[in-house]
Amino acid sequence: MLMQADKSLNEYVVHDLLSQIRGITSRAMFGGYGIYKNGKIFAIIADGELYFKVGDSNKADYQKHDSKPFVYDAHGKQMEMSYWQLPQEIMDNKDKVAIWVEKSWPSRKRVRKGRKVVRVEIYQFHRIGKFENSVRIGMNETGAGFW
Repeated sequence: MLMQADKSLNEYVVHDLLSQIRGITSRAMFGGYGIYKNGKIFAIIADGELYFKVGDSNKADYQKHDSKPFVYDAHGKQMEMSYWQLPQEIMDNKDKVAIWVEKSWPSRKRVRKGRKVVRVEIYQFHRIGKFENSVRIGMNETGAGFW
């Protein structure tokens, strides 16, 4: 069952805080919400808090603001996710929020395949009057890969 605080926060986030950003949607999940930009998740709402996706490129921003990661209990063990609470100072400024969304939105996806990390990049190109997706896969920095 979704908490009323999460429902209210979801409405505020999607229809006010992120309303100036195109492609924002949300879906109920695991008692909270997932927030998506163009179909890719970049934030979650859980326990009445908004958390953005964090990686190597933006983790220091969250640490600088004394933000905390989302932690849940799994069979008595505390599990930390790669989503950190969006600082109130950032939430209070829609222009800053838009910048942090871009830093959290996964423009490329890393996939583990055996011991090698495969980068998958989606490119759109124009072909015979309509747009189609093509996927370029490259293996690490070796340059090996294929189209």
